[in-house]
Amino acid sequence: MTGALDDYLTRDPASWAGFGASSETELASSYVMKAGEARAIRGEARCRYRVRTLDRRGSDHPFSLFFDDDDRLVLLETDYWSFEEEECAGVLAALGKPQQRLDAAFRMEMMPQAEWLYPSRGLALCVMPETNLIVRWTAFAVTTLEEYRRRIRAIALATEFETETG
Repeated sequence: MTGALDDYLTRDPASWAGFGASSETELASSYVMKAGEARAIRGEARCRYRVRTLDRRGSDHPFSLFFDDDDRLVLLETDYWSFEEEECAGVLAALGKPQQRLDAAFRMEMMPQAEWLYPSRGLALCVMPETNLIVRWTAFAVTTLEEYRRRIRAIALATEFETETG
């Protein structure tokens, strides 16, 4: 690999320091994305994004790439960084104390102080309080706390859809 996201895909926290501007076209020249796309809304400003997925070797959970209306990558995200407590502890130790901790919306729960934010490194982690497992890992360009909250932060809980069969 020789693309803009390599530092993140190699899973080395020492190299995580925010990524530069990239378009979907530019990224497609270095990475294979799955066919199809989804839509997502993020941040307090309810920003709309197109979402493509990129398989990650050695994981059941792909990376999601969020593109804005100008086809620019805004954030890169994956759930369940690792189920290995030692690996997650190593990442948290390498990153050190977060610049900010916020309540986290993850799946169908709000978890107090579970969002560990490093805006000067372009990184946010959702850390399960009971186990310290990294259950969501989000990378973005270096930004401010205010801009992160406005455009990037996951703020909505997942919902279940009722069906006639249950």
